[in-house]
Formats: sequence, structure tokens, C-alpha cells
Amino acid sequence: MVYGKRRIGGTRVFLDTYGDNNEYLVVCLALCEGEIEGVNRIYINDQEITLPNRSGSNSVYTKETVQAVGSRLANGETSPFFVNGKARAKFEIFHGTEDQQSSSLLSGSTFWSPNHRLRGVAYIACRFEWVKAEYENNEQTVFNPWQGVPTIHAEVLGKKVLTAYSASDNTDSNTSSYEAQQANTGVGAFAYSDNPANCLLDYLRNPRYGKGLNDNRIDFGAFRTAKLTAEQSIQFSSTYTSTFMSCNAVINTEDTLMNNTKRLLQSGRGFLPYVDGKYRLKIETAEIPVNQFDAVFWQVGQGTNQFEITDDMLIGEIAIQSADKNAKYNECHLTYADEDKEYESNTFVYQDATAAAQDGEPLILKTSMPTVTKIDRVKHMAKFLVDRSRKQLTVGIRTTNEGQSVVAGDVVKINH
Repeated sequence: MVYGKRRIGGTRVFLDTYGDNNEYLVVCLALCEGEIEGVNRIYINDQEITLPNRSGSNSVYTKETVQAVGSRLANGETSPFFVNGKARAKFEIFHGTEDQQSSSLLSGSTFWSPNHRLRGVAYIACRFEWVKAEYENNEQTVFNPWQGVPTIHAEVLGKKVLTAYSASDNTDSNTSSYEAQQANTGVGAFAYSDNPANCLLDYLRNPRYGKGLNDNRIDFGAFRTAKLTAEQSIQFSSTYTSTFMSCNAVINTEDTLMNNTKRLLQSGRGFLPYVDGKYRLKIETAEIPVNQFDAVFWQVGQGTNQFEITDDMLIGEIAIQSADKNAKYNECHLTYADEDKEYESNTFVYQDATAAAQDGEPLILKTSMPTVTKIDRVKHMAKFLVDRSRKQLTVGIRTTNEGQSVVAGDVVKINH
């Protein structure tokens, strides 16, 4: 599964040769579950090629259309896959819809029939043409670009998900509207999104690769509140402004539901409390809204209407415990998939010099954020993790029944 935007390699599920002296090699490269928004970039042996046709608001390569590589690579250099005035590689991209037809590009093989549709699977059909080397005056003038089966990667704009929902969708009916909404082409239709609330909601509800929860197990109003929080515009740096949270995740469906859910929650600093038989999503935010990014580690707030616990609600003593040194850090090594370096693994190191001086020794947190791909987001996430670890004053209280309204992830005020 791909949520948001990521570069992936896919899996070869078909390979054959045909033509005179087997001059054509055809490959079917399965990418991920569909329906996706599309493919934004294609790489042959780590060289980004260009195709002629793009479409849609996100400018992805046109689907189910045979396209030949251009004479230039994306960086402007001469393409080695365009030889003697002819494109030696062609592609046909499928988004994984349930009604997609068979690939015409792969049909040159006698083993690929109109029944081979791979419905529900996003894939790329590839055809590579052998080039015979030519010589003139003992110098090679035509080169064959292929050395074995080419390695193909694609930058994918991932799964379309439900983006329009609200508290009015809450129901007590033990049924699922997921598939009906997925098939809808009008208002409430599925669309591309990297909002972590939308992505997690899709994973929890999907019956094929996700949890398959029915509608009465979801608090749609809470998810919408989290969604609106995540999509607020934030200036991360002088050169980068974007939404508060984003999710760019590759989810392995062979992993456990729990691990995949944790990974998606991590992308949005989320909690998933289970209240009155429904799952709610809450995003960790500030007590007070913040406009300047100096305090980005608490960031978008819930305002002043948070629940207040006063003396008349308290029963017995208040137990206070300082932060445990084993869970307190002054330095963070955060590993992530770097979008600016073709999603290669990279590590950013953040150190709070003042905190390190107070502690008298390095207290290092080493962790990873596989769903965060922008360095500006990584910098502030690393600072957030360090600062949060140093604000772990624990307050233990017993309250009257008014306290039952508080759930995990709530920002509350204690007035003593």
C-alpha cells in the first residue's frame, strides 16, 4: 500500500520475450494496491526518463495509454534509451481500478491475454527493444542500452481515499459503506490525499488489506476534527510552507494490523482512543494556538475550551513525579526517507545544547519516521521529540465522575 507520495520498485509478476530473435522484452511491474492517483516519475536503471502525456491536477502520466520514452532524460541529457531516432522503451500505466482492461503493450506476448487485467492492482506495463551494436571504421557508433533486465522505479501518488466525512456519518448500523463510497464518482468520492487522518481512516475501514471496520465502529466526527487540524497551513521554514501534518507511507500488508496502524498514527502524532464502542482519532497539539513556528513542537492548538479539572473534582491527594532520566533526551537522531535524495534513507541529528549542558551528558534518542519525507518536517519533529521528553511531569489524580469525559490525547487544565 502507498499512502501519499513515495518512490517504489514494485514486483515483477510477468516477464517474456517475443518478436524476431526475441527482440522485445515485456515486463509487468506490480506497484501497489489501487486505485492510486497515478505515477509522477519513472526511472530506468536510476535514470529518470520522460514520457509525452500527463493529465489531471497532479500532472501524473496519462493512464492506460502506450507512451514511448523521449529523446532526453528528465535532467536534459540525451537519453540512452532513444537510439537511432527511435524510442527503445515504452510504458503503459494502470491505476488499479476495478474495471481496468488488459494491457495492449503486453499483448505482443502470447501468454498475456485480454483476461489478464490485474483489477485492483496498480502496475506498469513495460516493453524494451533490443538494439544491435553497429560499427563504422572500427568505432562503435550505436550502443545497446540494455544489460540484462532493466531495473524500474516509479514515484507514485498513492491510494485514493475518502476525504469528505463528518459527525453526521456516525451510525449505529453494523454495516460498511466503504465499497459504495469507493465506487462513487460524485460528491464524497475517493480522492488522492496525504492527510494522515484520511489515510488511517482508509486503512481501518478497508476490507481487503485493512481492518475492515464497519461504520458503527468509527467516530467520523473525531476523524474530521483531526483531519482539519492536520491540513492547517504552517510555515516550517523561510522556504517551505505546507500542511501541519502529512503522511507518505509504504505499508506492507504482510505486517500486522497493529504495526501498520502505529506507523500511520506516528505520521500524524496521533492517538486512537476507543470510546463508547468507537475509534476516535486525536492529534497531539498545543494548549493554545501558535502562529509562529518558534513553538512548532506543540503547534496547532485546541484553543481555550479544553476541559478544566478544579479542586471540587479532586478526590484525595495529587501524586507528582518528575520525568524519568531514562526517558529524557537532549539529542535526537531521526532516520527518514529523504524525498530530496530520491527517498534514500537519511539521518538528521538535532541537539539541544542548553539541555545537554544541564544534563552533563548526551542523552540520545535514536528513532525513525518512515512516513516523513521532507527535511523541514524532520527537523521540527526531532525538536518536538526532544522537547516532549523533557516535559514529562506526571500528575496522578482521582476525580469525580466529571473526569470520565477525558480520553487519551485530550489537552486538559488542572487548576489547584
